[in-house]
Amino acid sequence: MSDLTHLEAAILKAMGDADPALGAMLATAKVTTRENSGHGFFTRITTARTPPLPPMKTRQMNGPDAWMIDMGDG
Repeated sequence: MSDLTHLEAAILKAMGDADPALGAMLATAKVTTRENSGHGFFTRITTARTPPLPPMKTRQMNGPDAWMIDMGDG
């Protein structure tokens, strides 16, 4: 994350900690504009158009590990 204040970085980190896929996207965040309204502030950011893919998860299925890529739900 570049050009973020400590507060902005902490907020985006907390959001990313709650959702790893979002965190991967926010890791590319760059500030485009800031506005202080007198009642608060607004920070506009841009991120990479194609966020990095989240790490692949594996889990035990009563036998060897299996990776099921692009199988969808069901």
